[in-house]
Amino acid sequence: MKKSVKVGLVLGIAAGATALAVNQSKKNASPEPFVTFTDDTKLYALMDTNSSVTHVLPISTVVTVVAKKHVDKNLWFEVETPFGHGFILDETVLPQVAGAQHIELDVPIINQYAPVDAPFGCEGAALLMALHYKKYTEDSLEELLNNMPTAERNPHEGFVGSPYEEAPAGYYQTIYPAPLAAYAKERYAQTVEDISGSDIQAIRHELNLGNPVVLYVTEAFAAPIIGDWDFGTAGTEQAVDNLHIVLVTGYDSTIGEYKVADPSADEGAYWINGYALEKAYNAQQHAVVVR
Repeated sequence: MKKSVKVGLVLGIAAGATALAVNQSKKNASPEPFVTFTDDTKLYALMDTNSSVTHVLPISTVVTVVAKKHVDKNLWFEVETPFGHGFILDETVLPQVAGAQHIELDVPIINQYAPVDAPFGCEGAALLMALHYKKYTEDSLEELLNNMPTAERNPHEGFVGSPYEEAPAGYYQTIYPAPLAAYAKERYAQTVEDISGSDIQAIRHELNLGNPVVLYVTEAFAAPIIGDWDFGTAGTEQAVDNLHIVLVTGYDSTIGEYKVADPSADEGAYWINGYALEKAYNAQQHAVVVR
């Protein structure tokens, strides 16, 4: 999955342009804090896109702008960064808002396809990443999945079908937050809670406290598709057809994005547009926190 925010245009300096040094006397008296909003902001050695790139700054890197200078059509910032001094184009950073939040939990990645092939095991994989992060268990994904409670048709009671193979048509193949949290609470830690119904501010609050949250969202954070399902009870129940489960591990208020550990993604963890995540989550507001 690609980053949701990318720089749309990078203007090049005319061929043969000479790198210009910034006069120290023109530096700002009060350095300004900025933050990168892409995962590929280049830190150049000189104010020239043909000069060497000394580092590629990751998303949400806070930099201090000590001087600004127009060179041809470009506005360059001279910056101090955690990776050293250099120059960046102004199109790759945003001013850091006072009181801005940046939360990023270093959660270990577990993929639901390797070494265990569990194409329908995203719930367990997301939960296990949080349990490993909190050091509540060293269980493998297979151990966690094989001990989950199961149910014939009702995900409110346990996992419907098998995480290793597709269930028959008409079966809603998942386990809902209540039985998932109850299972984790009994087997792993009393601090696991079903917090379904929480608004997104409550999810951010948990992240701020250092607690990763299992979120029921949608595949590729697409618009939710709601269908009627037979849960083995009277009538039908509405549920998200294109369901997927991830672990949310970070938030940045400046760029308006969340970081998720996705058990189905090759890259493991990535930043996702906040609107897309919130829309997918708010379809049912299903969530489990591991405190």
